[in-house]
Amino acid sequence: MNEQEGQQLIRQVTTNQENIFVDILQSIAIAVVLSIFLYVFLVTPNEVDGPSMEPNYNDGDLLFTSKLHRWFNDTSIGDALGLNYQRGDVVVFQKPGLSDFVKRVIAVPGDTIRIEDGSYYVNDKKLEEYYDLYNDLRRDGSFLRDGDPPYQLGADEYFLSGDNRNVSHDSRALGAIKESWIKGKVIFRFWPLSEFGIAERGKSDLISQ
Repeated sequence: MNEQEGQQLIRQVTTNQENIFVDILQSIAIAVVLSIFLYVFLVTPNEVDGPSMEPNYNDGDLLFTSKLHRWFNDTSIGDALGLNYQRGDVVVFQKPGLSDFVKRVIAVPGDTIRIEDGSYYVNDKKLEEYYDLYNDLRRDGSFLRDGDPPYQLGADEYFLSGDNRNVSHDSRALGAIKESWIKGKVIFRFWPLSEFGIAERGKSDLISQ
């Protein structure tokens, strides 16, 4: 190899190294931009804090919350794509002045809600829930208690409840939750790995008595 060939080889190696470095920087930049986009517009991570959603969600569980439901709830696009909040959905909300809560949708705008003999009644029909619960609705709340008259939700109000109703601090005490306070619907659990997977909507029926 003569001197000229050696210099060409050095320039080629240097150029390849620079290209690799540029590729790495571009990949990092794309990953950062994509992460910011996902966080701002699509999904956000949330952690379950406390036992109020047991036995279905436990303290320390890590969840992904869809913001698409927040952007498109109660719109024609939301109707078409199934992005409206529905009874049985698990959502994350933050009432002003408080931290995030993870709760389940019990009643939606326009519904009436009451508690009778330890059960929820929505639009004068008993809510039959087909998911595991720790259920004690006889525990007094400050907003809605067993035997109180029905409360009718406004056009932007939801009634939310924890699955562990023995300890849950939910709409029974906090009152109706404004749509603007809801950050999104829980769509995925990524920790613990034993529970890794899609977060399904809880099944329920309204039963005439």
